Amino acid sequence: MNAIETTYQPRMTPNQPDELNIRRTIYLSLGFMSVLAGLGYYNLAVPLLLGDIQFGLVPVDISWFGIFGQQTIIGAILVLDNIIALLMQPYFAALSDRAKSKYGRRMPFIIIGVLSSAFFLIVTPLFKTLLGLVIILFGFNIAMAFYRSAALTLLADYTPDAVRSKGSGLQQLVANGGMILAFLLPTFIGLLRPGISDVEARYLGFPIIAGVMVIILIILLKTVKETPTGEGFLEISDTPIEIDPVTFEVQAPDTTEEKKKRDWGYFRDALFGQEDHSMLFLMIYVYFSYTAFASIEAFFTILANNYIGMGDQEAGQLLLVYTASMIASAFVSGMVGQKIGRQKALRLGTTGLVVVMSLLSFVVTLKQPIWIGVLFVPVGFFWMTVIVNIFPVLWHLSPRSDEGAYTGIYYSFNQAAYVFGPVLIGLVLDILGRGMGADKYLLMFPFIMFCEICAFVLLYGVKGGEAELR
Repeated sequence: MNAIETTYQPRMTPNQPDELNIRRTIYLSLGFMSVLAGLGYYNLAVPLLLGDIQFGLVPVDISWFGIFGQQTIIGAILVLDNIIALLMQPYFAALSDRAKSKYGRRMPFIIIGVLSSAFFLIVTPLFKTLLGLVIILFGFNIAMAFYRSAALTLLADYTPDAVRSKGSGLQQLVANGGMILAFLLPTFIGLLRPGISDVEARYLGFPIIAGVMVIILIILLKTVKETPTGEGFLEISDTPIEIDPVTFEVQAPDTTEEKKKRDWGYFRDALFGQEDHSMLFLMIYVYFSYTAFASIEAFFTILANNYIGMGDQEAGQLLLVYTASMIASAFVSGMVGQKIGRQKALRLGTTGLVVVMSLLSFVVTLKQPIWIGVLFVPVGFFWMTVIVNIFPVLWHLSPRSDEGAYTGIYYSFNQAAYVFGPVLIGLVLDILGRGMGADKYLLMFPFIMFCEICAFVLLYGVKGGEAELR
């Protein structure tokens, strides 16, 4: 059936059209918080798990075809989540737009996704063979892809367009608390159980973070009552269902869009077949922006080790500076977008990154970590300004009731950057840096600056996306 036959009544008090409900926004952010908690611990523990000498999951002396060694195999396994997200998230996200459920559009996906992800985390320490672990990690990544976009888009469903920049900033602030918890979990375990080995703490962390995700889900279910869109737990409608972000009422379907099937052709035409290519330019902007930061995350510690002469711990502390700056500036970044407009905020963030990366290109030659740390503070602010304000632009440009699907497409371009970005900069270092020795790593920040310049130019192809007052 194409339409909602029954008028379902909202279960939460309506919003004020041009005001942000702070408490509700915090609750709406919990679903995405569980995503970052699960992925944060996955990214922290799984690389170490695969390299554990004690269990030999990926032996140090392994060699496939005389070319692929331990680090290559571990890297290939770790890129699994990026590939799964690239391929599957748009599909799952589009399904959530069409969900008919007594729990609302997004909540069934969040419930299934959180419980499935928690299950796979709990059983991860039980597998001591590489094949078994890869199967479990494959299941975990599918479960995360199943609900990641739905958890993020929940904010858009119940936040007025006029205040989505501010809401997105608060969402990032709350959600990144899950990642901080994941990163600090080994420290907490060590404090509670003195003398525990790193390996034991690592394995113990999996069921603990799974429990945290379930607790977050319970709080979310108690505090966020989505407007029902159906009678059962989950049924997929033929067409998307729209929820008014102010009244929370189910909207009548747009008859001009109702009969269009949401398949690959529909989204291909939306990106490439329109006179206005704003969405396409925005997605390519996303790709270049995340290519820049995938390059930092992949190669900064290598630069720090091989060129500056820093240890892993010191390099990690510098990365923590920009991460902490991002989190601390999340809500401020949303306020910036609210004050000057989303497009201007994106240009501010991108321009700031171009300037800071140009400075880092010079400062890194001084081999003084303190100055790199100082410049990583504005890097965090400008990058969070981009992240926070890009989602309201994306949701505004998305066709009616397709916000979830386009959030999934956003993640496809995002994950494509994380899959291909490190490969691209690796090629740059190998080709342009041939014969330069350790000095080739000086090419990293100019490459990142080039990506941000491309991103800045692409922004001029994005028309609209600003807040609408009601």
